[in-house]
Amino acid sequence: MPTISLSCPSSPLVPMVQVPVRCDHIHFLCVSINDPNSQFNHLSSLISSFIIPKSYQCFPITVIQKIVNQLLISKVQAHLALHPVSPSHASSLQSQIMSLVHSYLPFPFSPSTQVLSLPSNHYGFGFTSIPHLNASLALAGLLHDLNHHLLIFRHMSLISLADWECSVLPCIFPFDSVGLRLSFLRHRCSLPFLFTVAHDCLHQLDLHIRHMDQSDILDGRVSLSHLAKKSSQAPHSSIVRCY
Repeated sequence: MPTISLSCPSSPLVPMVQVPVRCDHIHFLCVSINDPNSQFNHLSSLISSFIIPKSYQCFPITVIQKIVNQLLISKVQAHLALHPVSPSHASSLQSQIMSLVHSYLPFPFSPSTQVLSLPSNHYGFGFTSIPHLNASLALAGLLHDLNHHLLIFRHMSLISLADWECSVLPCIFPFDSVGLRLSFLRHRCSLPFLFTVAHDCLHQLDLHIRHMDQSDILDGRVSLSHLAKKSSQAPHSSIVRCY
């Protein structure tokens, strides 16, 4: 397929390259979609291979903070914006950054990861928290998909949400108070992983997404069993079967 020359992007020549075809999973922008383990391994290799620049004397903690946030966290954020990782993997990545900083500084002990991400006015080191970054990007991605400006992408998100509501749950909106009582991080094959991470983030923060637009109930294409389960005074199952 046609592409742009990496050596000379402004060249008027359009080179042709071979694009590999993958049949086992979706690979988009160098990211394996719905494969959090592959994403975690890639981010872990980025952190383990990162080297803080050498100097004739040890950098202060403020300079190391700027180096790590601008050169390392920026790359991690770009990958997390395309595909988040699980909360446990995000905590593991934060521990790797703590080990990286500890190996450079002459500390006799390794501070906790919570101290690493606390602001300086709260007696922390002020490094960006990967768990918080991962959760915020997942939640922003969910809201972006559900309110996408392209109609086809918005419909795809709503179809996934409707399958979640009626196939996995008994017609309960998953981002409301009742639906947030359960964890769906293990439903990796049946649900979009981005949605499950955002669901876990809302559960941890005790936040809800209200289902405000319910106009689809009145268009006559919703099953009676779905309406009966959502009703506060559900009719008997025999009445639903009769109609």
